[in-house]
Amino acid sequence: MKYIYILFFFLLLIPCAQSQLTGTITGEIGDTLPYASVYVEGTAQGTIANENGEYNLELAKGTYSIVYQYIGYEKVVHKITINGVAQSNDVILKEIAYQMNDILIAANAEDPAYAIIRKAIKNRNKNKNLIQSYTANVYVKGNVKMLDAPESIFGQDIGNLDGILDDSTRQGIIYLSESQSKITFERPDKIKEEMYSSIVSGSDNGLNANQFSNARFDFYEEYQEFNRSMITPLADNAMDYYKFRLLGTSYDTNGKLVNKIKVIPKSNYQPCFFGIIYIYENSWGLHSIDLKYTGKSVKLKFFDTIGVKQIYVSLNGFDGYPLISQTLEFSANMFGFKIGGSFNYIFSDYKLNEQVADGTFTAELFSMNKDAIVRDSAFWEDVRPIPLTAEEKIDYIRKDSLKQIWESKPYLDSLDRANNKFKWSDILFGYEYDQTFSKRYYSYKSPLSTYQFNAVEGHTLSVAFEARIYDSTENKQLKINPLIRYGYADKKIKASVNLRYLFDRKNYGNAFLGGGREYSQLDNRNPVMSNINSLYSLFSKCNLLHLYEKRYVSAKVTREVSNGIYLIPFVNYENRRP
Repeated sequence: MKYIYILFFFLLLIPCAQSQLTGTITGEIGDTLPYASVYVEGTAQGTIANENGEYNLELAKGTYSIVYQYIGYEKVVHKITINGVAQSNDVILKEIAYQMNDILIAANAEDPAYAIIRKAIKNRNKNKNLIQSYTANVYVKGNVKMLDAPESIFGQDIGNLDGILDDSTRQGIIYLSESQSKITFERPDKIKEEMYSSIVSGSDNGLNANQFSNARFDFYEEYQEFNRSMITPLADNAMDYYKFRLLGTSYDTNGKLVNKIKVIPKSNYQPCFFGIIYIYENSWGLHSIDLKYTGKSVKLKFFDTIGVKQIYVSLNGFDGYPLISQTLEFSANMFGFKIGGSFNYIFSDYKLNEQVADGTFTAELFSMNKDAIVRDSAFWEDVRPIPLTAEEKIDYIRKDSLKQIWESKPYLDSLDRANNKFKWSDILFGYEYDQTFSKRYYSYKSPLSTYQFNAVEGHTLSVAFEARIYDSTENKQLKINPLIRYGYADKKIKASVNLRYLFDRKNYGNAFLGGGREYSQLDNRNPVMSNINSLYSLFSKCNLLHLYEKRYVSAKVTREVSNGIYLIPFVNYENRRP
């Protein structure tokens, strides 16, 4: 009887279980369509394909209208019934045949694209303000690859970067990460991002570069910040910076007319985009974006190009078009290192134009939950909307193996033995001694870098040491800084020691204890830089420093008790002498 109950229990679970809809999205000639969008019609439940055109969508039992969409290709809708088992549905998309039959352009006449852009600019604020606020979940996958690397740089052998690069192709994934965050946004520019799960290939700390708040492109705004203020094609002054060309029109699956417009910067050195934008007729809102900009246009010459692709989705019962997917792609070249990468963002569970709770927006724009780091592969297999490519699967496995080597005592000790070799010149130029496996680091600062001159001490030199000791997670740190200083005019040895203990990295919790004998400026804000005073004193015979001698003991604790609010109790004893 017990087994009958167990069987009955699992039968009850079957209707609630989610099943995978998988497949590959290709063009008519079999070419893969990377990062194509797949979503349930009328909702923001969806995913995008990986770079091989493979997709994976989790669906509960039921019948769905699944939309397959790729910029520049005809959007198709397939009726799919999910019955509790995994299904496969490969899709072939056709390039959109944009029509120009009804558009006549006389010689020297203005291209029809300009009239469309003017209407889009006129309606920009209206379309932007359809979405006043939203909360949404966003999944992000970042993948950065080394496409080529030199054998050496500045005479130093590069090797295979500790196993990351393939020895023959000089290629390999240097950064692979996935994360999930909750985004809360309210116009005009309030945003809060809370990352609640994260994984980085080959790393246990989970810290990543997947913040959407740092990669948010809103083309309804006039400017986008990326080292320079980028002028968008819908800015009020766009006509001064861009040329536009209508490439054609077509109808989407909802019967709405879409204009395909080529965006051409008038200058390659202005902060402008180039590429294609798709604009709805009548509403003059954005349908999708496929724009790029060059590194030289934003004065970052090591970047070749940065590309932005966005697809907006129509939700049932809502006039606006929220973003369902965004893809950033870039290529860069610096000192012979050729790098390419992509960051994919998938949005779901939208709540549009709902009242945002008071106190949601603070000075803290981004936070990461303390339990956000999730290394469990089964968890990511369950929640990951973009299937991993074969290369990415291998990278996770390989870097987990490499991490065990990189963090092993024999490996770290071998590196330390090579780096810790002492040379007599280190007495003058400084020395470091590391015990990486036990997370202890010791250093001696070059006395040449400590030279100063002032009217009280004359010529001075110091001997400064530092010891840094971390716990196993590197979230806690003890730092000890002894200092011995000698002045050739006052002929006094001044010695001090400072101890700083970092006990709460997240909330900037520090405890400080110090004491000794030293000279201090009368103004405890230290307005005069010692090096500047040395130059003035030596070459202009002008002393800027006003000093007094003190013997002191001080203690202080610092901790952030609320966002931007710090509690700093301290006690300080000084015996001062002129």
